[in-house]
Amino acid sequence: MKLLDSYILKALAVSYLLCITLVISFYIVLDLFTNFEKFDEYRTMMTKDQPGAKELHLGWLILKYYAYNAPLIIYDLTPIATLLAGMFTLTRMSKANELIPLKASGISMYRLMIPFLEFAVCVGLGMVVLHEQCIANLEDELEKLQHMRYTRYSEVATIQYCDTDHRIFMVNRYLVTTRELQKVRVLVPQAGERIQPKTVIQAEIGYWTKHQGQHAVLLQNGTITHYAANGEVQGQPMAIPEQGYVVVTDFCDTSITQPVKKNWNLLSLARLVEVLEKNPDLSAASLTLHLRFSLPLSNALLLLLGLPWLLRKETRNFFLGAGICALISGAFYGLYLACMNLGYKEILNPIFAAWFPTVFFGSWAASFWTWIHT
Repeated sequence: MKLLDSYILKALAVSYLLCITLVISFYIVLDLFTNFEKFDEYRTMMTKDQPGAKELHLGWLILKYYAYNAPLIIYDLTPIATLLAGMFTLTRMSKANELIPLKASGISMYRLMIPFLEFAVCVGLGMVVLHEQCIANLEDELEKLQHMRYTRYSEVATIQYCDTDHRIFMVNRYLVTTRELQKVRVLVPQAGERIQPKTVIQAEIGYWTKHQGQHAVLLQNGTITHYAANGEVQGQPMAIPEQGYVVVTDFCDTSITQPVKKNWNLLSLARLVEVLEKNPDLSAASLTLHLRFSLPLSNALLLLLGLPWLLRKETRNFFLGAGICALISGAFYGLYLACMNLGYKEILNPIFAAWFPTVFFGSWAASFWTWIHT
């Protein structure tokens, strides 16, 4: 049986690599066809706002965008590729009459499914590793590249933002193309307060940076003023050091350019937990945390939904199998995206929105499993 498992796992690995390549290629072509004008508008805006800089090549911008977004695309589309790989492998085995001798030798089709499920579990774990070790580390660059699709202006004026530590950031002007904050004022509240300031930081300029792996703002050219609990100034305002003053915060580039579309999915698990510890009522972060566990499970779930259809018919037609996979994937992702959007809009409870598609289709998968002819 180990030989059979090894044979199936190798076939699945090859099929998965082929399928994920095809799925990603199809996605990129479709996405590029839809958003090509947006990339061109962004290049034009960058060239106009930075006249002294070297002219940006449109092809290079597009290549850079999809190269950095490839891990995120793989993460989102892996469940579909896993189902296609399982379908392709099983269809090929059926077409080559490999299932008949297995049945004749007394091997149950339920037993045959074990390496398929093992592969799905490994792919799900791989999704977790991919996100934590790759996507989360590319967070800043991915946020910056989102400008190519969503930004149609080169600067934003009069910004006010309250982060999860209840610090209030007031920015007079933000230059989108250079990511520069101008005339920044930060109010740090007293313990247990949200209005009475403990510290006020004023800076002429600010830049996004990282501090111990976390988002931060580097403030330069300004003063730091401390206040007592009764509101009186404590001592003289101190000048910000020459190297700048770092404020660790969730205030970031997308907080300004995409205030309604903040991509929580770019955060690591540790940062999501940290955000929820500071602000447990933040439903968007809670939903993203639960999705981080429910989506990898969909690899096994989609296999449990799709393979019984193929084994029931013992189909040898690749296109029929692909059609079945498309219907199953479409139904699952349709419900998944609908629940996710309703969850982010706070219409659905975050836990319900994250787990309902898995539970709903999981119950159907359990019933389909009885269709297998052993």
